[in-house]
Amino acid sequence: MKGFLYIFTGISIGVACSVYADDFYGIHNEDIFLSTGIVKNYGTLNGAIYVNDYANVWFQNYGQVNASFNYGTGAILLQQVTSADNLHKIDNLFGHTVQVSNAHDISMSELAYTAENAVQIKLEDSSVVVDANFQDFTVPIKVVGNSVALYISGNPENWLDNDIPLLSNISGQTPFIQVINDNPLYAVQSNLNAGTLYVKSVRQTNYSAVTPNQSLGEYLEQLQLTNPDNQLIQNLNGAVNMEQMNSILAASPRTNPIKLMDAVKTIDSVSIANLRYTSDFGILVRPDYVLSRDFSYYDMRFGLGGNITENLTGVVGLSAGRISYSDKYEDTTGVLYSGNVGLHYNADDYFINLLGAFSYAKFYDIDVFSGGRSVKNPHGQDGNILLDSGMRLNIVDDLEVSPFVGVRFNRVSLLNDADTAVSGRLGLNLTSKTQFDENLYSVGLRALAESNNTFYCGVYTDVFSTADSISGGIGFGVLYDDMGWTYQITLNTKFLF
Repeated sequence: MKGFLYIFTGISIGVACSVYADDFYGIHNEDIFLSTGIVKNYGTLNGAIYVNDYANVWFQNYGQVNASFNYGTGAILLQQVTSADNLHKIDNLFGHTVQVSNAHDISMSELAYTAENAVQIKLEDSSVVVDANFQDFTVPIKVVGNSVALYISGNPENWLDNDIPLLSNISGQTPFIQVINDNPLYAVQSNLNAGTLYVKSVRQTNYSAVTPNQSLGEYLEQLQLTNPDNQLIQNLNGAVNMEQMNSILAASPRTNPIKLMDAVKTIDSVSIANLRYTSDFGILVRPDYVLSRDFSYYDMRFGLGGNITENLTGVVGLSAGRISYSDKYEDTTGVLYSGNVGLHYNADDYFINLLGAFSYAKFYDIDVFSGGRSVKNPHGQDGNILLDSGMRLNIVDDLEVSPFVGVRFNRVSLLNDADTAVSGRLGLNLTSKTQFDENLYSVGLRALAESNNTFYCGVYTDVFSTADSISGGIGFGVLYDDMGWTYQITLNTKFLF
């Protein structure tokens, strides 16, 4: 209700009343007199405010106060805070009490500012949010009512295993203060001693209580028990919040097993990018070595290929290799078996390539969490289908320029996880051939970009002996994808029929 009376010599406000936002008491600097009751200020108060003799005023300030305060005999004015909406400092008010009653999620920092000129803060059945970096203030605190909850916001790692004084000058009838931390990775313990509230944080390593998946938590606890020096456990124990912990769990191959297949996808990408079609029918033998930041790989490849018809070339390939994987979370090894079948149609001024490739990988010396359980030595598959089409341009003698576009379908799976992706491809092949005596020399370059942020550039050189029907060569390729930079060296020998 609006309880006010305009008087030329002053304004009287009594019992229980409200000043609304469109009311500007004291706009002509009239005196304002307050009697016992609750006053809610939603507007602006100016001039001088007098608290009548023996009046008890509970003042809730939602607005602005520019007035000075004067007290009659036995008068008491208490600033009452019931929510964040009326947590506003009154600049000209001194020596008063700020009482927080049945308020929730009040900022302790804002409360300290509001009560800067007060002689006491009363906390009654309320919850207060305390930032982990909060600095204690000197205004005494009295706890009344049933309980007060302090919610610790932030990362209290600076409290780790240390009794830190959070609040001092606390009094009350056996005050009960409950300290609650919003970061489940830290349990906060508290004790009230001689009017000072001490807090201490303890890092939780009971992962079944803090992870959303209890089975995953139990798996991590067992890993911590059997292998406390494991890099995943060390990284998890160093996480300061749930966001960091979840990021670590997503990046680790042990808790996100399909991450193991990232290296396989990269190996297949660089091998496919380096695949070449030759019209001469024969058997290809090619050892490869691939090196990246988190893995190394070597294999032996065998292929059979050549012209099927005048314009159609086919190739079939098999390989077997060994992979060593090491990142900041895990070290493991594995084997990789791959096969591919490809067709290349070559017309006078254009070409079409179609390739299907499949890889099977098995990893050793690691157990992973999948499907709610621990799985030892997991295995996965990587499949690719590619279709490219481009032009053949003979700009100068012995130099063929072949720009092309294409599409790639990829599906990777491991245990219960699978991922499917389709990406566009854009590339350029440069090939130069020179005949000298009985040898044919070839030099080539391939540049390739895919819409999945994969980029490749490779060069090669081959020498074909027409007298011996044998060719040999070396190639070097660089690929960039989600695994970072990857380098490939190939040596190839082809025996022609």
